[in-house]
Amino acid sequence: MSCSIFLIVNLPAGVNLLVGAMPAIIALAAEALGLERENSVPVAGREENRVDLGVNNAAEVTAGLSAGQSISFSGRGVRATFYPDSEGRAAVRVEGRAPEAELRALGEALSKKLIQQYAYHRLVTEMKTRGMNVVEEEVEADGTVRLRVRVFQG
Repeated sequence: MSCSIFLIVNLPAGVNLLVGAMPAIIALAAEALGLERENSVPVAGREENRVDLGVNNAAEVTAGLSAGQSISFSGRGVRATFYPDSEGRAAVRVEGRAPEAELRALGEALSKKLIQQYAYHRLVTEMKTRGMNVVEEEVEADGTVRLRVRVFQG
């Protein structure tokens, strides 16, 4: 006997699902927006705009980083850096020659994508531990992810 379950993941802004996030999930979110991981320290001194944003309910994103450490991604003429702020909360700094409004929009999109990637990861991991299998996945134009899950009961 099998049963199909349809799940639509649509998280409100205040949901705290980010427990134990991994740098790989940050990388997935950044790559989805066309950014690549930086392996070297960027050269300072360029005239750039900079926007710092808090990533709400995402302290675990930077929990593995100590003060002064960060994870940076670049591409599309910008650099995005995740770091723990002075109070240990997750933050993202977006730098580039684009206007501050564009940098802010990219930072907000990156934060939302990070939360979505982590929620997806947590959901799929939890479903597997409960004996469920993802049999179909669909990503809609607005970014909504629809999963079709099958549960086998013996």
